[in-house]
Amino acid sequence: MADKKDPRPASRVVKEVPFDFRLTWPKVETLANCIPWYPDNDPKKPEWKKTPIHELDLGRHGTVHIKDESFNPTGTHKDRMGWEVACFYRDFAKRLIMLYENGEIKDSEISKFILPPVSIISGGNAAIAIAHYAKQYGLPPPKILVDCNSALKDSLLTHDYLSIYATDLSKKSLSPKEILELTNNINGLELTSSNLIEFYKTYDWLTHEILNFSPDFIFLPFGTGRLMENIHYWMRHNAYPYKPDPRLGISQSRLPDIKVFAAEPEEKLSIADKLTAAFKPFQYYNEVDFSAAQQLALSGEGSGVYPVKEEFIHRAFEILEEAGIQAEASGSAALALFIQMKIEGQLPSKIRILIINTGKGKIVAG
Repeated sequence: MADKKDPRPASRVVKEVPFDFRLTWPKVETLANCIPWYPDNDPKKPEWKKTPIHELDLGRHGTVHIKDESFNPTGTHKDRMGWEVACFYRDFAKRLIMLYENGEIKDSEISKFILPPVSIISGGNAAIAIAHYAKQYGLPPPKILVDCNSALKDSLLTHDYLSIYATDLSKKSLSPKEILELTNNINGLELTSSNLIEFYKTYDWLTHEILNFSPDFIFLPFGTGRLMENIHYWMRHNAYPYKPDPRLGISQSRLPDIKVFAAEPEEKLSIADKLTAAFKPFQYYNEVDFSAAQQLALSGEGSGVYPVKEEFIHRAFEILEEAGIQAEASGSAALALFIQMKIEGQLPSKIRILIINTGKGKIVAG
């Protein structure tokens, strides 16, 4: 009787970066002390330096403001996620020290622990951001899973602190266990679909910077959906009658008027390729949640995810390039949706518009 074909997906190793995962007390103490700690929500001691907001004259389409995340260390908003990854390694080290001081770990038992690497499906920017902080603080190189049919795996080969694995991502969604298996990381940490980083913390500072601009409309790209989710989460948790977060600099009464429009390419083979993943492994919010938020006066009417035509993505990309703003085609989708809706007469005049440019990934020294 012939063997049944193994239905599990397979991957190939494009590149693996060696690393000593074993822990020693000196290494634990270094991690606990070298990665800075900041208060969660103290505006006087911010965890992040604010990224700039540019005014951009679009002629007949009016004036918009661009929130420019390209000013982050590796050039995109994903730096904020990379930083959070470094922080949970820091907190892990601090917990080990606490356990030792409480007598729950003996001096010799540190050898039982390892620094587990993280695995993630990424369009490149998240992996580069995690690798940046990992190299800076002596953390394990992240393991990135990319589509075997994408040129991404080749473009990332120049990064000296990324382990890269390729598989066919077009067929089916992958479980966290499968992602770990495909990246040779069965005992590691899976970031794509887990809540290892509490989702509302990933872009909490960015979200408050956005809200404090007090826009009538926010336009942003919709890829994993994490940024959209963060904005809705903090609009809800800052809404009356809750006590607002100390970082909120506008009136609570302003929040229900703010409309949040996310752009998703209409075409699957879009130049905004970081927004066209075949599957989104885990989402905390969906269209039902966005609709409920409007019904409960937590966000403005019409907030949601909208398809944007390819011609407008091309046009928006050109506009940002001509303005000297570092952007990718995927990050241009937000401006593209604004232009599309403006031309189609779906937006009123005399409104305060904030466009989120998620930036342009770059490989920098660790």
